[in-house]
Amino acid sequence: RKGIERRHDVREATDRRTSDPIITSLAQIVAVADLYDALASKRSYKPALPKPQIEQILRTQFRGDQKYITAVLRR
Repeated sequence: RKGIERRHDVREATDRRTSDPIITSLAQIVAVADLYDALASKRSYKPALPKPQIEQILRTQFRGDQKYITAVLRR
C-alpha cells in the first residue's frame, strides 16, 4: 500500500510541475537560450551560425511561445 501511495504522490508532483505557468515559462526560456547557444557557438564539427539564420531556425523549430525567442534575441 505504501508503494502505491508514493507513486501517486510522484504523479501529482509531476502534474503540478507541468501545469505551473512559472515553471513552464522558465523551461521555455532555458530551452530557447540553450538552442541559441548551441547554434551560435563554433564547434569542431560546425561553424557558428549568424544571428539572422539562428533567428530563422528558432522561429521555425521552437514549438513554445514566440515571445521567449524575442526576449532571448534582444539580449
